Amino acid sequence: MFLCVLLAVSHGLADSLVSRPAGIIRIAVPPQSLIAAAQPFDPWDASLSAVLFDQLTGSTNATSADHVLFWDAVSQRYCRIWKSQDGQLMEGETPVEPSAYGVSPGKGFYLQNNQSFTQHVCLAGEILLDAEHETLLPPAFSLAGYPYATAIPVSNTALPAVGAERVNVPSSTPCAVPHAPCILVPGQPFWLSVTDAVPVLWTEPCPYETGLFPTNESPPRIADIRVIPNGIAVSITTSGDPKDQYDVFSQDFTTNRFDPNHGWSLAAQDLASTGTLLLWLDTTPLPSRAPMGRCYLAASTIDSDGNGIPDGREIFIHQSMDPSAAGLEGGATGNSDAAGVETGTPSSLSSNAVGTNILINAVQILDGKVIYVDQRAGNDALSGRIPFVSGEHGPKRSIRAGLAAAAAGDTVVVGGGRYAEDLNVAGRDVGVQITGDVDLTGHGGGGAVNTTELPWDDMPVAGAESSTNNPAKE
Repeated sequence: MFLCVLLAVSHGLADSLVSRPAGIIRIAVPPQSLIAAAQPFDPWDASLSAVLFDQLTGSTNATSADHVLFWDAVSQRYCRIWKSQDGQLMEGETPVEPSAYGVSPGKGFYLQNNQSFTQHVCLAGEILLDAEHETLLPPAFSLAGYPYATAIPVSNTALPAVGAERVNVPSSTPCAVPHAPCILVPGQPFWLSVTDAVPVLWTEPCPYETGLFPTNESPPRIADIRVIPNGIAVSITTSGDPKDQYDVFSQDFTTNRFDPNHGWSLAAQDLASTGTLLLWLDTTPLPSRAPMGRCYLAASTIDSDGNGIPDGREIFIHQSMDPSAAGLEGGATGNSDAAGVETGTPSSLSSNAVGTNILINAVQILDGKVIYVDQRAGNDALSGRIPFVSGEHGPKRSIRAGLAAAAAGDTVVVGGGRYAEDLNVAGRDVGVQITGDVDLTGHGGGGAVNTTELPWDDMPVAGAESSTNNPAKE
């Protein structure tokens, strides 16, 4: 059982035991519709380009391209950003710098899908551990989100103290009803105004315990989370020592409530890496309830008391170890229900997800046997060893570069896109796997290549609010 009063301890062991928690939520955007969303995480790269535009559909003109709408509270109008066919961000006919319009925790926005099919947008990042988060509220309407990745009643936030009024969830007539919703939910924004005639600083305290987690970036650390065609890829930086092993814990947002002390399941155990980047694939589908999300935690398998059970499992699963004995500061359960939201029953000592998840040994940074090619998100200067961009590693952009990087016996995995080149492996001992809509028309490929659908394409849309009307007057 966790102790409410903990001894002061050294950070040495904590720095090598557990990562900061990170999470991902998935937002379904129906065809020809607007969906309101908010960033509930602290993204590794907060630029609009990194957070959103590698997921939306571009076009040669603003009419058929997808849009992101940011509300400018100062001018009380929308900034409408769209994606060109070559991936350039545009505001009207003007190119926008990729780093413009940061999507930081608590940022609210609208996603406009101008396509004829449902698109799924994922937001990911570290769960905010700051003791408090500050947002400047102008004396006008603002579109915001709760900055911490948990559900909470409006009455339990600092919004009433700063004079916020007219808090309501987006609809075709936002801010029309001066009534606060009962619960603010991760990923769901809200409109608000303040009673003061001058800007007000909204200082929101952290609603959950954070002492279990380190404040530095020492490994292990979750460095990236991406949805890929066959699951959720979790990238973990490690010590680089091949003798070190790691566990991965997961917690679904099924109650909308993040609880750092309870509810963790052991998703993978005793993972080893030959390099400093460990890529683990979670094949368990995200929950169908909104928010459709999950958070993760990586921990070293250090066993400081020598009882045969790693410290991380004793703390997060068995709850039989005082966290201070493992070099962690916190762990008291005093805030586990502070938001007034039902947290559910703590997880069992093991998870049936363990047997369904796999470690992708084939795409480790050293001596891998898979080369990824992605025409939309790749770059031929990257290594090709992992399916998303992480530092110098990531997919190749061209099939030609992918084949050049492949050795005998390797497999080249080609993602969706239009490739102005041949797919010719004649005379080479190289396999090819297609995972998206690959178009080789006019380049010896004989047209589009048959592909497989993503496993979540037919999942029910839960909790999404859509409107074909503008969310507010421009």
